[in-house]
Amino acid sequence: MILFISDHGYRFGSFRETVLGYYEESLPFFFLRLPPRLKKEFPQWYTNLKINSNRLTSPFNLYNSLIDLYSLGFENKSKISITKSSSSFFDLSPEDINCEDSGIPQKYCRCGVSPELLPSSAMTSDLGRFVVKEVNGYLGALVQNGTCALLNMSSLLYSRELGSGEVGNMTEEFMSYTDYLVALVTIPRDGKFEAKIRIFQNSTKTIIGEVSRINSYEGLSDCMSDYRLKNYCICSDVLKKRKGS
Repeated sequence: MILFISDHGYRFGSFRETVLGYYEESLPFFFLRLPPRLKKEFPQWYTNLKINSNRLTSPFNLYNSLIDLYSLGFENKSKISITKSSSSFFDLSPEDINCEDSGIPQKYCRCGVSPELLPSSAMTSDLGRFVVKEVNGYLGALVQNGTCALLNMSSLLYSRELGSGEVGNMTEEFMSYTDYLVALVTIPRDGKFEAKIRIFQNSTKTIIGEVSRINSYEGLSDCMSDYRLKNYCICSDVLKKRKGS
């Protein structure tokens, strides 16, 4: 069996700042070629493989597929169930499988996208400002003491509705929500960020996963040693040097 597997797409750059770049970052290509002998001896494997090529799968499914192949030479080799749906590629995957069932973190989930929202709409502008507020909150005291610059929204790159659902709380009451994707530009120094936002029926908002930086921050965050905050910090001394030059 021959596998052709990529890593991931661009993490930074002009293409990553598009909706197609959003998909490519987390959807590496994966091609699989079965030997003619296996296609002949296990026709159901081949049938299921073709059907599963249009269904959600993950590396967990690949693991158990390799176990299937390994088991051809051994008796009673058991597979493991890492997720709710960690079946082999050669078993039929459910049609209604989702990212959570497949063990895919929300940050990398690319399911449920609907038509693009108008970048100029009041709601998308509100979402953009909410993301910037969250980023400034991550920096917290670093903004207050002048280490990192306070960020403000400059413009929107794109925004989309990702889907809706409902969740239960501790009192077993259910609350509906809608998820959105928004990418924006901040000032100073044109930082570009992307985030998934969940809006509940009571209008409260929360970030799903984390806010991603989608353009390079090289030379802008050298004052920051915490790798988690380097994505967000524009060092104030960089801005001072620019003004003085």
